[in-house]
Formats: sequence, C-alpha cells, structure tokens
Amino acid sequence: MRHNIKEKLVFFILVICIAITPISIFANGQNGSTDTIGSNDVTDDTPPCDWQCPEETAIEDGWMIRRELPARQMGLNIVGDMPMLTSEFGTSYTLINQRINDITNELISEARRVRARSITFSYERIISPDMVSILIRASVSSVIYRTLVRSVNFCPHTGAFLTIRDAGDFDIVPLASRILEERMRRSPENFYAASSVSLDSQAFFANCYSITILFDEFQLSSMVSGVFSLELRYDNIRTVTISPDQLLPNDNIYNLMMVPLGYVTEGLGYAARRRPGGANIFFASGSDIRLLAWLYQGINEYHTQDMTMSLEAPPHNRDGRIYVPITFFNHILPLTIYNIDAFGNITFLAYFV
Repeated sequence: MRHNIKEKLVFFILVICIAITPISIFANGQNGSTDTIGSNDVTDDTPPCDWQCPEETAIEDGWMIRRELPARQMGLNIVGDMPMLTSEFGTSYTLINQRINDITNELISEARRVRARSITFSYERIISPDMVSILIRASVSSVIYRTLVRSVNFCPHTGAFLTIRDAGDFDIVPLASRILEERMRRSPENFYAASSVSLDSQAFFANCYSITILFDEFQLSSMVSGVFSLELRYDNIRTVTISPDQLLPNDNIYNLMMVPLGYVTEGLGYAARRRPGGANIFFASGSDIRLLAWLYQGINEYHTQDMTMSLEAPPHNRDGRIYVPITFFNHILPLTIYNIDAFGNITFLAYFV
C-alpha cells in the first residue's frame, strides 16, 4: 500500500513539472541552445513557379465565377458551364467576357452545322505572372465524337489580350512551325499529307516552364486521339544574337547575308570543328555525339545524314573564319530558325529534344 502511494506521488510531481515547464525548452536544439536554426540550416524559401499565396487565390476566385448555360437551344443539348469575370478584375472584364461569349456562340454554331445532338463545355484556368489563359473545351457529339479547344489569353495586370507571339521573350511561332513540320515529316502516317494550319489562330497557354499549343481533334490527323498538344519547353531552347557588323561584308545586289558559322553554331550549343578544306558540325551531349552536317570551302554543297543541298552561295573563308548563307541554319541544321529585328540584329533559335 505504501509502495502504491509513493508511485502516485512521483507521477503527480512529474505531471506538475511538465505543466509548468516553458514550451521553448522543447523547441531548443539537441545541445540545449535557444537557437532553432543553425548557421548551416539555411533553406531556400523561393516559391515554385505555380505557387500562389492564399490572398492571391482568394482574389482570383473573386474575379472569376461560373456562368450556367441553357440546357437546350434549338434542338441542341448543352451541358456544362463557362467562366465569367466580375468587375473585381478591372475595367476590361466586359471585353474579356465578350470574347468568351463569342467563342461559346462560335462553338455552338459549329455543333449545329454538323447537326450534333449535344455539346459539352468545360474549362480550366492557367495563371502565370504575365498571362492568364482560359482554355475552353467543347466535346461535340454528332456522327463522330470530337473535341474542340479554344483559349482566351490576357494580361493579369491590364486585361489586354495577348497572342501567342506575345508569350515569352521572343516570337515562338516560327520555331513551333519548324518543330511541327519536322514531326509531320518524320511520322507522315500520323498526320494529314498537307496542312495549312495557322499557329496564330490556335489555342495555347503559357506557364513558367513552357508554351503549349493546342489543336482540335482531327485537325492534324484522322486518328482518334483527342486534342493534340505541341509543347515547347523553355529549357530546351537555345538562342544567340549577332549584329549586322558581324556579317561578312558584301556588295552584291541581292544583299546576301553570310553568317560566321562557328560563332552561331557554338552559341546555339552545337560543336563546330574545322578540318582541312571545310568544317563539321556536331551535336554533343555527354556520350551522345552525332555528326549533323559537313561542308567544304568554295563548294556549294551542304551535307547532312539525309541529304545534300545547295544554298545561295558556297562557304567562304575570311581571315580563318568560315561564313555560310543565313539560310544554312533553317535549311540544314535541325529545328533551328532565325528572326531579324528592325535594327538588323539576327537572333537564332534552336530547339533540343
């Protein structure tokens, strides 16, 4: 009996001690110090690209709401709802809503044109620091079932509409066209033989990592595969810019631009190697080394593993540097294009896959 009383007394004392002990004692490090973060415990508190603080999320939810669509219209069953901006977004909310309404009516008209039985709408919102993209999908049920996709893209700060050419730090359309053409060339069985698709009119969205262009089902191929997407990741794009004074001086009437081969190819991430009478261009990444093209000074023949092509002029050697026509980069090198600005500066873009 005396033993039990002693145990209860010890237990009672322990409970009292725990109750009055400051909580900070339990927060200390193992050495008893009151410093909770040591000098070597620094962490990166930079938020990821798609992170949104609770206040931002609340604001976004406040300026966009769902709008119900009529269940039936002129014999067409309509399912789903559409987004609608509120006045909390700013003065341009009415223009954006009108664009959304125009797209909705266009898709309903398309469903009627093909005598569809029903059309089902859905949407999603992609928000990046410089762009808001509202993707609208319409699944049309007629003789065949297909999905159409549209987008409304605008600046989150001003509400100004943005095109695909406004996304990113440079015009992505020529490079995307080159990538799409190459994909069609390599897999002709998966695409229509001839395509007149304008990328400027396609749905798209952008985030911190990439730009994605979307195509309606059956727009590029007769295969049932849903909406086709073409993603260009920023990490895979290489650029280099040269000024007009870096070109080979010339006085011909055609204003032929001869570009320093080594400077541009190496700036894009390729490896240019001189050899007697010419040069080789390699793709080199770790153990993956491939010969892409080769050429000979003074001979208008540019070689790849698949073809030999003549351009406007043969390679030219000036002071130990080889110059080639500017068309070498979009005709010979893979997935490479160039843009010329109003000041004559030339920016080359290459996409690595």
